[in-house]
Amino acid sequence: MKRNHVMFNAHRARPLGVGLWLLATMLLLAPLQLHAQTVTPTYNCVGVKWEIPYAGPCTVEIKVNGSSTYYPVMDLWYDTRYNYYIGSIMHLRDNTLYKIRLTAGANTVEKYAQTWKNDPPEGTVTALPASSTDPLVITSADSGTASGYHVYEPAGGAAVIDGENIDAYNIMLRDAHYIIIRGLDLKNPTMWNIRFYGDCSHIIIEDCDMTNWGKLNAVGDWGYEHAAIAQDKPGDLSFITIQRNKIHDPRTSSNTWDEYNSHPADHYHPEGPMGVKFLYGATNVVVRYNEFRTDSSHKFSDIIQLHGGPSNNKGNDSDIYGNYFEWAADDAVEADHNGQNVRIFGNFFENCFDSVSFQTVSLGPTYVFRNICGKVLHINRFDSTFIKCGSTNPTHMSRLYVMHNTVLNADGDGADIAVRPVAGRYGDYYIRNNLFQALYYAMWLYPAPDTINDTDYNLYDCPYQTLYGAHDQNAAPSFSSATPWVFNASGTVDARIYAAPGLDEAETIHGVNAAYVKTIAVDLVGAGADKGEAEYGQAIFKAGVYSQSYWEN
Repeated sequence: MKRNHVMFNAHRARPLGVGLWLLATMLLLAPLQLHAQTVTPTYNCVGVKWEIPYAGPCTVEIKVNGSSTYYPVMDLWYDTRYNYYIGSIMHLRDNTLYKIRLTAGANTVEKYAQTWKNDPPEGTVTALPASSTDPLVITSADSGTASGYHVYEPAGGAAVIDGENIDAYNIMLRDAHYIIIRGLDLKNPTMWNIRFYGDCSHIIIEDCDMTNWGKLNAVGDWGYEHAAIAQDKPGDLSFITIQRNKIHDPRTSSNTWDEYNSHPADHYHPEGPMGVKFLYGATNVVVRYNEFRTDSSHKFSDIIQLHGGPSNNKGNDSDIYGNYFEWAADDAVEADHNGQNVRIFGNFFENCFDSVSFQTVSLGPTYVFRNICGKVLHINRFDSTFIKCGSTNPTHMSRLYVMHNTVLNADGDGADIAVRPVAGRYGDYYIRNNLFQALYYAMWLYPAPDTINDTDYNLYDCPYQTLYGAHDQNAAPSFSSATPWVFNASGTVDARIYAAPGLDEAETIHGVNAAYVKTIAVDLVGAGADKGEAEYGQAIFKAGVYSQSYWEN
């Protein structure tokens, strides 16, 4: 007979690496606040907020602490609704102390920000058996500390937890903190592979394989919205890392917008399994270097759902990058509602109806940059998009940055429209240096004053596109590869262009394609940056479980 809620207790001690880590952890655990400035780091990015009256453009400079030279990065955006400057600094190194200088008019302030450490110190290790059919429950009593995470990993080469289609979950995290779940094979739960319950923080889920989760709805035609990694009850989640996992082949499937589903109120809205679902929102979440794979018979509805309700302050200061996504019947990444310093970059999207959703964003700014969209899932009722955005609420004039993305025709299977305010006409868009090969329109934006469109230096290859900016172009690019939309077995995609138009013709954006950048994908070759994701002469784009060295070199 199966037992429920069994704890594994094969602990072994591991020396704690304390040293200077305690000082760094004090900087990491919470946003640093002094007077009216806040910095909120993750591994490779820092969110910045400066609460002062508008005093003109706010420039930002950064340096590694102790070095002599500051380098410029992107200016902060001034949000006139809340009277503060806000924005993000990207392409930083992990475990590094940076000094940041903000200048607006006669006002100048300097701040420190310590980025997260890729390999935090480990303490107690629980060694799991090679095979178990008992769910693993990790509670507050099992929590580690900032100076020693509690690690759950295989005792030998592998550890399988098999729900045998009986247990609701393989692992539950219940009010747990400072936990690493590493290298486990999780399969056959009726609902979730990993379930968050209550308040959890400083959780790392890495190098796991998760499959065959979820169950059919009551009628039995499509799946419920069970996710491999899920929060299904109210609780505070923060400092969550999901990295280098293979999350694949759910038991059920989602309907598309063309197919009837008996369960949701809107019987044609996609509903089915998900990869990661934080139903009540989470802050300081990083989802990176994962592969979300399935087939057309087991489609996801949304793959990642990272947002809270419109009235709470969740989903902010988070990064989703270096992932491979396929077969989303709705959105590969849905990050609606709050969206303050949420950054989506370096991902590859394939056979998804919509790649990114930033709808009804009340705060902002949000960032979508250096992603590649290949073949998409086409339906009859609606146009497929790379980014869907906008709001019906006129107070939602939130800044969305769209920079250096590549949307490919994909042999006639590309997105119908690259950027479209599906949810309403209100929004504030900064769109630069993209390569959009959409089948119909690159962008379908509403006119001012309902929409603020700061759009220029994009390369379109679309039959119906009107040029928005003085430096926009509508011409066919010259790709290095004959099939730039193909995701190779090594996790690479060669979407580089080797000649004009687009080569060396992008606008300079400090911290994104020039000056102080620490990611090989954006190091300049030639007279300037190239339009689109790739830079000719540099390494080929990489995403998925083997892409960490590419993004962090």
